[in-house]
Amino acid sequence: MSFHPCLTCPEDFLTAAGLAAHVCSRPTVVKAPPPRKNTGGTFERLVVKSAESFAPLGLHLRKNDPRFAGQHLAGGGAVGHITGKGGLDFEGRLDVRWCGLEAKSTENQTAFPLSMLREHQVGIIEAAATDGAIAFLLIEFSALKGGPRYFALDWSALEPWWVAYAAGKGRASIPFKAIVEQAVEVRRAGKLLDVFAAVRAMAGRVPA
Repeated sequence: MSFHPCLTCPEDFLTAAGLAAHVCSRPTVVKAPPPRKNTGGTFERLVVKSAESFAPLGLHLRKNDPRFAGQHLAGGGAVGHITGKGGLDFEGRLDVRWCGLEAKSTENQTAFPLSMLREHQVGIIEAAATDGAIAFLLIEFSALKGGPRYFALDWSALEPWWVAYAAGKGRASIPFKAIVEQAVEVRRAGKLLDVFAAVRAMAGRVPA
């Protein structure tokens, strides 16, 4: 004779129908998966602390209010206006030139997914390059075996990948190898990120 045991309590049943009608005295408890680490938030906090430390050198970056977007003017000036989309994650100035950066963190070890970007973010980076301001994408590869690495990618490096992707004719991501070759690697300065060096490097690529 075979029995149909309940998997969560000691009771056995002669028929499958009996098991199906059984109300278990020990209901199965489904444990919720552990929350995923908010690597993006951690990265942004690192950028905030790093940017604050370089203010005495003329770099003034602040975490952007999502209700405002940077408006880039010839000569690197800047004003703000209300918008539903928001600007870049960080906006401010280097000396008198407007600058902004969009911070993205990915656990992907082989490429940066372009789906992480929004059209208005890319549009601001493109406009800045035209207007003589400074704007770039700051990427954290957070899950590399040797530890996180950081790269600054300006419009000249981002443009061919984004244009092809937006047209549906290119890759959905930028290979890590291409980023190493085309972007500027941003080093750690102790516990901070050398955001100042990154902004200066990007400024050198854009005529004021």
